[in-house]
Amino acid sequence: MSTDLTPEAIVRLAEDIAVEAHAGQVDKADRPYIEHPRRVAARLSDPLEKAAAFLHDVVEDHPDEWPLTRLAAMGIPPEVVEAVDCLTKRKGIGETREQYFERVASNRIATAVKFADMDDNSDEGRLAHLPAERAQYFRDKYETGRAMLRAAVVGRAARDSLDPTARPQ
Repeated sequence: MSTDLTPEAIVRLAEDIAVEAHAGQVDKADRPYIEHPRRVAARLSDPLEKAAAFLHDVVEDHPDEWPLTRLAAMGIPPEVVEAVDCLTKRKGIGETREQYFERVASNRIATAVKFADMDDNSDEGRLAHLPAERAQYFRDKYETGRAMLRAAVVGRAARDSLDPTARPQ
């Protein structure tokens, strides 16, 4: 880690930022949004992954208030900022889901967080609070998303195995 903060302090800082950024925001089931990044972080064990989990929707949901540069200036390590960048959807530029998952797969931390994010978003306990059609939509969306991310990870690994200069992030 390239910061003076302890791993625990990095996670606390990321959680504090997420609490501030998502204040007043609710999820699809009308629950406080912060519960989602907390559950995603709880699914992970690595401190950098946990920090990225807390921040994974901050920049995407609040790009003007929370740009990547602000996260970095507040002491979030570069590895976490890079992962958050990989996880942040590029709105308005015509990025496909395939391109998005390729970008996520290019980063180890982002990949772990995205799998945990999709697992939380498709958790049956959460889906039970939604109308049946909407719940099925999310089941299908995230099942497809997991398959697409797995394919991107496998494709990247295959390309990297052919390139002796490739280094995993």
